[in-house]
Amino acid sequence: MPIRFDDLNMDAWELKGLDYNRAARRLYIDHDGVLTSGISALLVLWAQMPRYRFVGRLLGLPGIKQLATVAYDHVFAPALYCSHLRRLRKQATRTGS
Repeated sequence: MPIRFDDLNMDAWELKGLDYNRAARRLYIDHDGVLTSGISALLVLWAQMPRYRFVGRLLGLPGIKQLATVAYDHVFAPALYCSHLRRLRKQATRTGS
């Protein structure tokens, strides 16, 4: 099955029990009807992408996965969410909302 990306404007997230804000805070992957998030979601995604399979296997190793999870949860996901909020504020300023 090809990879499909749904942006945060899709109503599909509500069907998975996510609201817009929760979906924006971290990466979510729906693969074969199973919803995963964070590093686990990246591993699912990279397993489907030939060029990233090796990186996914490496990141999935015990110890490395735990460190990556902590880094994602406490550094990368919050930074990406802040960037997302800044982008929304700039967009609202430009449109006069």
